[in-house]
Amino acid sequence: MKKTLILISMTVVCLIQSAVAQDNIQPFGFYLDALRFAQTQQGGSARLQAIGGAQVGLGGDLSSALSNPAGLGLYNRSEVSITPALRFMNSQSTYLDNITDDSKTNFNIAHAGIAMYSEPESSGGSFKGGTFAITFTKINDFNNNYYIRGTNANTSMIDAFIGQASGATTNQFGGNDVLSLAYFNFLIGPESILTPPGSDDVYFTDVTGIPFQEELIMTRGKQNQWSISYGANFNDKFYIGGGIGILTLDYRSVRIYSESFDVDPLNGFTLAENLAINGTGINATLGIIVRPISSLRIGASFVSPSAYSLEDTYDATMTSNWNDYLYEDAIDGDIVLNTEYAETDILLSKYNLTTPLKLSGGAAFFFGINGFISIDMDYIDYTHTKLSTDEFVARDDNSAIDNLANSAAINYRIGGEYRFNTYHLRAGYAYFDTSLDSRDVFYASSQLFSAGAGMRFQNIYFDMGIVHTISDSQYAPYFIQNAEIPVADISADNTRVIFTVGYKY
Repeated sequence: MKKTLILISMTVVCLIQSAVAQDNIQPFGFYLDALRFAQTQQGGSARLQAIGGAQVGLGGDLSSALSNPAGLGLYNRSEVSITPALRFMNSQSTYLDNITDDSKTNFNIAHAGIAMYSEPESSGGSFKGGTFAITFTKINDFNNNYYIRGTNANTSMIDAFIGQASGATTNQFGGNDVLSLAYFNFLIGPESILTPPGSDDVYFTDVTGIPFQEELIMTRGKQNQWSISYGANFNDKFYIGGGIGILTLDYRSVRIYSESFDVDPLNGFTLAENLAINGTGINATLGIIVRPISSLRIGASFVSPSAYSLEDTYDATMTSNWNDYLYEDAIDGDIVLNTEYAETDILLSKYNLTTPLKLSGGAAFFFGINGFISIDMDYIDYTHTKLSTDEFVARDDNSAIDNLANSAAINYRIGGEYRFNTYHLRAGYAYFDTSLDSRDVFYASSQLFSAGAGMRFQNIYFDMGIVHTISDSQYAPYFIQNAEIPVADISADNTRVIFTVGYKY
């Protein structure tokens, strides 16, 4: 069964009319997953991350295998390195005038690799040597927590259920979607069961009172890329390179939403949704760097669309706690409600995802042996993100991507390094655009501030970087057509402390 029917489903036409509706009705929809995985984060060695990741025109670093393999052509020795990282995540949510803080810390390997330099067989030609590299880079870290809570005097998620169910009879409740869970928990019912009876496609609720709402969203997992790349040097003026990327993806999320009431008949209800997505992918990267003068390098790279084969598993449960309430049903008979429970099947979906290509350009300006300034820019059209499968019709998800994705996302990075003796000081800034035209908790644009230092010796080097990323976004737990909905303002900041140790030989 399509996952697009699992969550609080509305027609895609209605969702496209409001980007907020799209984001909040189906927080784990196929198209949202697609855009989440298409938008990758800055990765690489501590040196490159300390300068904001501005490396397309710079080269000479193992991180070049991912961003612009032409940069491998600037090597004149072989090298091996590893980059562990410690990440501190903090978020602050303001929802219905309540402020809630959350935090998480995790350790990971951000980057590792080996570069093997080879000299030309003869010194007379234009070819001056080449470098083959195998690298590992973390390109997405999904380890985050978001928590919102507050008293809502205006609406309840039950209002969203009523609005969505209206217009169709109870034949719509098949059991494997959240709306069906609400129906089987007696949160909503058709007016045809009332005395006197009403319409069989108009719905009501017996729930009264003002809800206290809470929601916890926990995401875990990562995207990694193994790059197999080669860069060549011609006359120390022109560098060209290419590579193949092998990608792995592991994403898990838990969403727990609850409402509690201080008056009869319902004490409260809780909705829990679990999603796991795993898969592999492949892409290709081509790049060039030209050095018209010794103090200037200009680079460009092309990253092909990434083709993923993914499998996701989804299930949801809902529990409601009634206060020994007599639920009157003129058709099927009255029932006394206490603790009610419903669950979906464990639903498995397999599909293919193609993320858009990325075009990058950059330049590095050198000040002799004293340092450099590097500037980069990326262009990505996220409307080219596409889903395909033989298990369901992906047309609606692709239509949602066409209407909601950012068609002209621009990322830019700037950084520099100052050298004195064996010591290097670095700083950088980067801005990463969002994959959605709208802004929500999963897809906020972000700013990155970085700094670091390093020591270079004859064969060994040590680098350290601190990368601080901030983002501001909005998120609503549900949508009601033509009604005021609660919106949370979420500020998130992540600080990564990164270390690289490398050996040249």
